[in-house]
Amino acid sequence: MPMQPTIHLLSDETINQIAAGEVIESPASVVKELVENALDAGAQKITVEITGGGLKLIRIIDDGCGMHRTDLRLSVVRHATSKITQPQDLFHIETKGFRGEALASIASISKMVVMTAQEGAHGDLIEVEKGSIVKERACARNKGTTIEIRSLFYNVPARRKFQKTAAAISAEIFRTVTVMGLSHPNVQFELISNGRKAIKTVSKDGIESRAKELLGEEFVSGSFPLEFESGEFRFSGLIGAPTNNRNNKLGQFLFLNQRAVACDEVSEAVREGYATRLDEKRHPIFLLHLQLPGDLIDVNVHPQKLQVRLRNPELVCQKVSRAVGEALAKSIKKVELPKVEFTAFEPVAVDYSAPLLKENIVEEEQELRFDQDLVEVMGQVGRFLLLQEGKEMILVDLHAANFRIIFEDLIEKSESKAEKQGLLIPLEIELSSIESAMVLTHLDAIEALGFTILSRAKGHFSVEAIPPFVSESEVKQMLCDMAHHLQEFIGKQDYEKERQRALARSAARFSKPKNQYSKEEAKRFFDRLRACASPLHCPKGNKTMVHVTDDTIENLFRTNQKTTEGASL
Repeated sequence: MPMQPTIHLLSDETINQIAAGEVIESPASVVKELVENALDAGAQKITVEITGGGLKLIRIIDDGCGMHRTDLRLSVVRHATSKITQPQDLFHIETKGFRGEALASIASISKMVVMTAQEGAHGDLIEVEKGSIVKERACARNKGTTIEIRSLFYNVPARRKFQKTAAAISAEIFRTVTVMGLSHPNVQFELISNGRKAIKTVSKDGIESRAKELLGEEFVSGSFPLEFESGEFRFSGLIGAPTNNRNNKLGQFLFLNQRAVACDEVSEAVREGYATRLDEKRHPIFLLHLQLPGDLIDVNVHPQKLQVRLRNPELVCQKVSRAVGEALAKSIKKVELPKVEFTAFEPVAVDYSAPLLKENIVEEEQELRFDQDLVEVMGQVGRFLLLQEGKEMILVDLHAANFRIIFEDLIEKSESKAEKQGLLIPLEIELSSIESAMVLTHLDAIEALGFTILSRAKGHFSVEAIPPFVSESEVKQMLCDMAHHLQEFIGKQDYEKERQRALARSAARFSKPKNQYSKEEAKRFFDRLRACASPLHCPKGNKTMVHVTDDTIENLFRTNQKTTEGASL
């Protein structure tokens, strides 16, 4: 008996929910799509309001061109768009949206209200549920569009179940609006979260002023300007000084034709522009606007338009590297190297006739053995301690060792709260919007390191206590550094242990050893180091100590044998 047919057409509701799953991952995705539509409409001022991290309410208000009543009805129909009309248009896209999926996808998983008006016309309003218009009427509104999204994912509970906490989602939206504000420095942005203004840009004086508003003074002051033009290629923005680098790429903001994108090829080209000025394990910070011919960019390779494909990557990357190299050459100035003086303690007798340790560097896998009674401190040269243990000589990097000691101390005390040092006069600091969001979202974890921080106003904090190993002058930079590392956890779940180590590593990096140790202090310092779980490397992987062999010392004095053959004294 033949089987019954099993292939059938999906309903429009199911199709829209599938599309929503590709385009709308979270409330931040909704904000991104709707703000892009506002920008395409020519808006000069965009306000984003959220409640409950956007799961309860997202409201986008713009002063763009608005929509005709007929366009309003079509705007929530899937694959209806004003951005393209024929296949060839896909290769010359200049708008942010073009697929006609955003509003239809959002409408299928929320309760939506759209109000819009064109210049000199009355307003129109529609209410949409599960992708269908349930009510429409005239309304009073000035030119522009307002879109309200309520109860996001209300009809797809499985999707809502896997959403992050409201605080984590809010932080993601803060970053989204920050990136949008950087992409269009001539447009004013405002973000209101639970009735409180979180972001408000005022300046329209260009990318540097906008970067100060959204990324902070430190980002700008630690960067060099970049201006480059070659034919149809025009680049502008800021690149970090070689010393202003990070161990991740969260300080990198790339815009192709004012579209925020991720493009590994361009990011690598920026790094190549630094040549040997940058450690291979570190990443430069940058804020770059690249204006390219439209036919060189394919933006139709990602459902959320987060990635692009370059049609001539070699040409583009060559120009990017050249632009970065020229900008650095113009800006970098010679820096005088600091002088290091040698300070010795009382002499320690050393038996130089006996060979030193045969291994030049102690490996982590080997068991670390020291006889506490035999270790002697020989002296200090700048940031290095010289010690002798029996017939072996040990060289300790004070900075790397101190980094390791403080890091493990913070990890150990994170559950019971670390020591804190109260300040007679609280420090008043100001952070950028995204930095503020990160600090507020993870405040308990930050305070567990030894801080007491109170939020005073938008971006303003009062620091009433700090860890004892931190100087007051470095508190702001330390909190900024933590905020940048915390961005790694946007979109992640179950990250508490990983976050704890990241914060401890960031905090410990700002701890500084003493400039000068007495013999007894140096001995106690070394004892603390060897008591660590991983005493041979700092949290970044750099060595804290090495054992110097007799061969190592002899090589410092040995000249090349070929050049000395036949030479006479």
